[in-house]
Amino acid sequence: MDDCVPRTDLLVREVDGETVILDRKADLIHTLNPTASFIWNAMQHGTSIQDIVQSMAATFEVDAEKATADVTTVLGNFRDLGLLQVT
Repeated sequence: MDDCVPRTDLLVREVDGETVILDRKADLIHTLNPTASFIWNAMQHGTSIQDIVQSMAATFEVDAEKATADVTTVLGNFRDLGLLQVT
């Protein structure tokens, strides 16, 4: 999934501390939890998946295995929702 990035046509805003994504193409609004927001923001800055996992482990004080599982799950959800594009 390292070759995927957030779609450029999405409108992303921070609202009351939450990341909100407007997908006009699908006519959907997505509100991300703190973990998903962390991953989304890192992806928007071009951070590699491996670096996201390491940052997650440090920021949320979890082991690398848990961080890897969380990142994998969230990226799968982003993919399933059509929020990513292949580079």
